[in-house]
Amino acid sequence: MRFLKGVTFSLIAIFLLQIGCSTIGIREPVFKGKYLTDWLCCEPPGAAQTQAILGIGTNALPILLDLLGATDGTARKVAGRLSNRSVLSQVRQDGFQISELTDLAIKGFTILGTNAEPAVPQMAKLMDNDETVLQATEALALVGPKGFSVLTNALVSDNPSKRACAASALTNSSGDPKLVTQLILPLLHDKEAGVRASAAQSLAGRDPGQVVSALIPLLDDHDNETRQNTILTLGTYGPAAKAAGPKLLAIYTNAPDDLLFQSLKTIDMDSAVKAEEFFMNTGPLNQTRHAYTRTVLRDGKELIAGGAIHREAPVTSNFTLANAYLRDLKTGAWTETGPLNEARRNHTATLLSDGRVLVVGGLNGTGQRLSSAEIYDPVKGIWVMTNPVNLHRPNQSATLLKNGNVLVYSSTYQGPIYDVEEYNPTTEKWTVTNLTAVPR
Repeated sequence: MRFLKGVTFSLIAIFLLQIGCSTIGIREPVFKGKYLTDWLCCEPPGAAQTQAILGIGTNALPILLDLLGATDGTARKVAGRLSNRSVLSQVRQDGFQISELTDLAIKGFTILGTNAEPAVPQMAKLMDNDETVLQATEALALVGPKGFSVLTNALVSDNPSKRACAASALTNSSGDPKLVTQLILPLLHDKEAGVRASAAQSLAGRDPGQVVSALIPLLDDHDNETRQNTILTLGTYGPAAKAAGPKLLAIYTNAPDDLLFQSLKTIDMDSAVKAEEFFMNTGPLNQTRHAYTRTVLRDGKELIAGGAIHREAPVTSNFTLANAYLRDLKTGAWTETGPLNEARRNHTATLLSDGRVLVVGGLNGTGQRLSSAEIYDPVKGIWVMTNPVNLHRPNQSATLLKNGNVLVYSSTYQGPIYDVEEYNPTTEKWTVTNLTAVPR
């Protein structure tokens, strides 16, 4: 008797799929006393969940299709027909994502595999809706040859969303990898930028012999997403994409970009070294320099002092700097001035009342905290050592007081401030004091 009931339900489910009806009025199928969505929500997934979904079989398809086709307008109705109350509760919460429903469907179709082939026609219909095309193509990739056939047909659809999503989904299908690559390659020349971008991304990690030469022209594509996806995909091939090295290097020297550089490192280290050396020579404040100080002097020029250079090719390394530069804020011209007596980064720099600049503390090349201090004379263009602080502080700040002295203190502590030191530029002495607030 139970067997007959199961057969009857299955036949009704397949009939509803064939005529495209909703699951309203159809009870959610049960396996070993638990409803389908209870099994789908089961965490962590395991053999029991797989056994349950396979045991429910095609009876699960109407519910899975409802979940797969959920949209902003139908999500509450779909959830309201489920037996799992936690799902309905999630839908009622602010910030709910439709993916919380569609992910359950994908989980079910993943387990069912080719057993879900009766649902393919309905999945194909969901591809016609821009709100459901992404999850529909993802599900079609999971259900075997019939789903694969629908996806390949979608590659020549008049709907660009179908073409883009189908290209992405095919990468997760069980289709022959070489065939999938051959099917996606023509989309690199699609008139729609979104389709080209999706195709470039979908070719990641595939046969470089088929793909690299086809991707290189897309490095000049007018669409930024297409270019970015092309760069990332080429990076997945490593040295096998070395033919793209010269082009990537040429692009980098015109428009330095970290994403491009990271791909270039994996493809051709020699070109990456050239790219970084070029970038480091583009000016004192290129993006590889960090942890320096900038101080606007009385004459309107800006003093750049110390810092570190970060390199990633051929190996990741940091070089702490002692050099200093002056930049004319009107013309943008750079002039090298006298170097610091001690290379330092993460230090403080304070413009004194007399126009000189006090630099304090920081870290040296080995990462040790410095207690030393020195003063820049803008007239002579040199640095002169002054008395060191009594305590070298991490993450320190410095403030010029109304009396012309400089207060140095830790900038990370939010409560009462202790071990504060005050520097007198006239006597060049540091005085330790305790304050409950820093004067501004």
